[in-house]
Amino acid sequence: MQKNSIEIEKIANLAKLNLSEQEKKTFSAQLADIINWFERLKEADAAAAVEGEKTKGAPLREDKPEIFKNSEDILSNAPQREGGFIKTKKVIHSE
Repeated sequence: MQKNSIEIEKIANLAKLNLSEQEKKTFSAQLADIINWFERLKEADAAAAVEGEKTKGAPLREDKPEIFKNSEDILSNAPQREGGFIKTKKVIHSE
């Protein structure tokens, strides 16, 4: 438990959090639980899980482009639009 307490303090410092002693104890216990789950995952047979994944679930449909016939339905829900397009804020920044 001591190691987890040190880890919690390190994480809190990196995140610039001021944790009370009670919060440190709580988070330390939660961190121990998370680490235990990862230890259990190491023991799992991952190859068998991947094999099983291939046989389970619904079959995937072929991915092919389709023309949406009523784009006005989508555009009518957009907060802003310009012509036949949804207008958004610029998200690409040049340096």
